[in-house]
Amino acid sequence: MKNNHVNDIYPKLDEIGQFIKFGRTQLIDDIKKSCNNFQDNFDNLNQKYEVQQQESISVKQTLETVNKQLDTVQNKYDLVSRFLDAKPSQSDSLQQFKSLVATDFIEFANHESALAEEAQALLLLQDVEKRLEEITSFPSIYNKNIVAVGGGFSAGKSEFLNSFFIDKELKLPVGINPVTAIPTYITIGDNNSIKGYSYKGGIVDISTILYKQLSHDFIKSLGFNLKDIAPVMTIETSMESYSNICFIDTPGYNPSNTGYTDNDGDTSKEYLEHANILLWTIGIDTNGTIPASDLEFLENIALEDKKIYIIANKSDLRSNDDIEDILDIFEEILDEYDIEYQGISAFSSINKEEITYRKKSLFEFLEEVNSPVEVQESILSELTIVFNMYRDAIKEQILWTSNIQSHFKSLELDLLESGININESEKVDKRLEKMRDIFKTSHLQKQLKDLENLKDNIMNSVEGVFQSLK
Repeated sequence: MKNNHVNDIYPKLDEIGQFIKFGRTQLIDDIKKSCNNFQDNFDNLNQKYEVQQQESISVKQTLETVNKQLDTVQNKYDLVSRFLDAKPSQSDSLQQFKSLVATDFIEFANHESALAEEAQALLLLQDVEKRLEEITSFPSIYNKNIVAVGGGFSAGKSEFLNSFFIDKELKLPVGINPVTAIPTYITIGDNNSIKGYSYKGGIVDISTILYKQLSHDFIKSLGFNLKDIAPVMTIETSMESYSNICFIDTPGYNPSNTGYTDNDGDTSKEYLEHANILLWTIGIDTNGTIPASDLEFLENIALEDKKIYIIANKSDLRSNDDIEDILDIFEEILDEYDIEYQGISAFSSINKEEITYRKKSLFEFLEEVNSPVEVQESILSELTIVFNMYRDAIKEQILWTSNIQSHFKSLELDLLESGININESEKVDKRLEKMRDIFKTSHLQKQLKDLENLKDNIMNSVEGVFQSLK
């Protein structure tokens, strides 16, 4: 009986074993399918994740670009706002000078008619006013010998000036495109300082980073000419010697057509003519002679009473034999055009090295001109010229009028000698009296007196400007 039960169990066990074996196979197949599905889903999700990651990176890069553009726009806005808001330096004497010119002088000129060159006199006064404004705003240039660095586009003017800077962190912008957009005064100083001079006479501090951006491309991106509101910049930095020199970095007179360059020639001409000394740079990397456009430009600026020195720049890019030949050509051309020059220097701005020179070394020349100038005396002298122009014209008018009066007296005597008594003719007597009134000198004498008073007041205001700088 017991064996029968055991025998009954075996088939059932076999049946259960077959079921388990089949179920395990099915389970394994199901698990494999689930794993494959999971892997497929994982791969899909991973691909989507990678796509999203790339999109996220792209969005992040776009955001960074937009933020940079926003920062650039904000910096431009801040710069323009600061120039527009900059308040002019307060100088009672300068304000007095401006008031005297704008009111008293103009009123005097309107009543005076003897001077034919009145426009020239007014231009001289406006020039003096501009110089006084710059001196008041930038006293560091006071009594400095103004040495302007001029030349054509890509002559290496800014790189030449950079070679004198001790602190290499501060550099004038240089590049293959025109970069000197705004004339810059450069003087020696203990610390680096960059300032912009607004059109109203205010002062704006400029960071080194921002200054490097002030190229023609930067100005073009503003949509207007920055020079209209910021006509000039100043830099103070440590330099070797030259404590009595103020260099001016000027735009190339013939820049390529990038940015607001149409009036660069006029700007360059203006600042070169105001300088005491002119360093004219020519890049001999591409020129083996003095360009005809340089000669034409030099002929059109006032070089009288101005020392000029020629810089054959980028000489490190030429062989010594080439340099000697080029300097020979330079000398011949300068002599042919009757341009008086102090010397010629074959100079490497990159290496700060003078390779050779003619007549006088550049460094010797700079040492010679490294001396203070009497700016006050110069300005007072210019004003004296203006007032002498009026005084001489009025005195000439007085002399001419006095001669007319003498002729009237002679005429009266001649009539009496001829037996004609003009007093007996009321009509003739009135006519002559009227003519005597027309040719009186009393109003001219008054103009002379008014002129002297105006001169004293203007001279005193100028002296007050310089007194405030001491």
